[in-house]
Amino acid sequence: MATGWRGSYYRYKELFLNISVLYKKRADLRAFLEIVLSIVAVIVFVMFALKPTALTIISLVQQIKEERKTLSTLTQKANDLQKAGTLLAQNQRYIDNINTAVSSAPAPDMFMKQIEGLSARHSVDLMGLVVSDVVLIGSPKTIRISGELEPLPESANEMGYSISVKGSFSNIDNFMKELEKLRVISTIDSVTVNSSVTESGRVIVAVISGRVPYLGSSGKVSEVLSHKRPLSLSMMRKLESGLGIPAKVLLKTSEEFQTEKDISWNNYPIKEMRDRSYFGEKALEKSTLKELIEDFFRPIGSPAYVVGMLRKTYYRSKKPINKYSLAVWSAYVIKKANKIKYPIKFQKGSVDLEFMRKVAKLSVEFNGPLLARDLLIKYGIGLIIEPHFSNTYLDAMTILTNKDHPIIGLTIRQDRLDNFWFTLMHELAHVALHLDNPINLFYDDLDDKDVSSEEEGAADKLAGEALIPEDKWINSPARLIPSPIAAQSLARELGVHPAIVAGKMRHENARYRYLYALLGQGEV
Repeated sequence: MATGWRGSYYRYKELFLNISVLYKKRADLRAFLEIVLSIVAVIVFVMFALKPTALTIISLVQQIKEERKTLSTLTQKANDLQKAGTLLAQNQRYIDNINTAVSSAPAPDMFMKQIEGLSARHSVDLMGLVVSDVVLIGSPKTIRISGELEPLPESANEMGYSISVKGSFSNIDNFMKELEKLRVISTIDSVTVNSSVTESGRVIVAVISGRVPYLGSSGKVSEVLSHKRPLSLSMMRKLESGLGIPAKVLLKTSEEFQTEKDISWNNYPIKEMRDRSYFGEKALEKSTLKELIEDFFRPIGSPAYVVGMLRKTYYRSKKPINKYSLAVWSAYVIKKANKIKYPIKFQKGSVDLEFMRKVAKLSVEFNGPLLARDLLIKYGIGLIIEPHFSNTYLDAMTILTNKDHPIIGLTIRQDRLDNFWFTLMHELAHVALHLDNPINLFYDDLDDKDVSSEEEGAADKLAGEALIPEDKWINSPARLIPSPIAAQSLARELGVHPAIVAGKMRHENARYRYLYALLGQGEV
């Protein structure tokens, strides 16, 4: 018998010849093979022809569902806009009064005209009207009022005045009553009354001293009107007593979240919450949206309570923010921070420039962000990292509702070392500077470079000083030369990561094409 490959060849040849002869002789075998091959052909056809069609049908069904959901959302928004239009029409006269009374600068001419009209209406002689020095153009200096006088609303400036009037007692009494109700809000600090007898009878001479508060810079007015800065309770009282605007109108900034029945449960980012496992083991198909949301918020309060906290908030962002998504993100950050076992309570004053520079020096370590988190916990501060939700445009948040344990939430939206360290320093600056501020929550979109808020401007300044002292920056070649060598040299001198210096060089000189390799992209 042949050996090697020839032997194998002859054996296989004989085998196939035998099978061929058998196939021709056996009709049943031929039928069986044809059936098997037909089945295989059908299977192949289904896999390569019908599968794409089935996938297309499934995709279209999903698309229809999404479009129906979008239509429902648009319908809800249209209804909300209609409600907003109705509310605007109902309160238009209050808005007109606000536009007249609340200005970004003192209005002595308007005030004097109103006093002249008031004196003529009540038949009193206006002997004198003096207003204090005011800045009509430029930034006015906030005047600190002594403890003997009634404090003005937070962050308000003032225009002092002194009015001398002469007339009968009843006329002067009516004059003063109307003075307190002027459209231009006025605070009366003191009244001096003298009387004398003349040929026409007894005459009363009254000298009235007081102040006209105004919100301050146009930036502050814009912040109030754009809901970045809330009206304080004292501001609301002044607007109510001075303009007759009901406080409930000023408090009712939106019909949403006032009560549980006003909450639109469909507006919550359910899909993103599910993808992030916010609902835990709770089955979505076995629970209503209301049950899911309430269960998520329950450890810290009701959904209405959490969103209510957002009203006492400063928003650094020009973009519209989805309050439902922001409430969910904030609640999750608070829940995670509440699980931290802090060794001590936060001590006011422990976060200062020296401490912030100590934190900044951790940037040179390969695990610097983790070391910073651990150091802050030792001081009673929670640092939570959680990606932002869609339509929130958020870099960070500082929560000061619990003075024992302030919370800093970061989104790492940019995922660059320079951005991480500046954002962290900015939020620490809020803790250092604004712990006792009436505003308890600061939301920061640091892409917004137009800083009109005093709080945000101060936080930016302290953060910059903590990372790179101004005296070092002014005398460094890095200020003028966009060179990696200059950046690394100043970083070594300060003991911080070169990304921090590179970020400042790019920002200060608007040279965003330079030094990208030093920023630590994707290294946070």
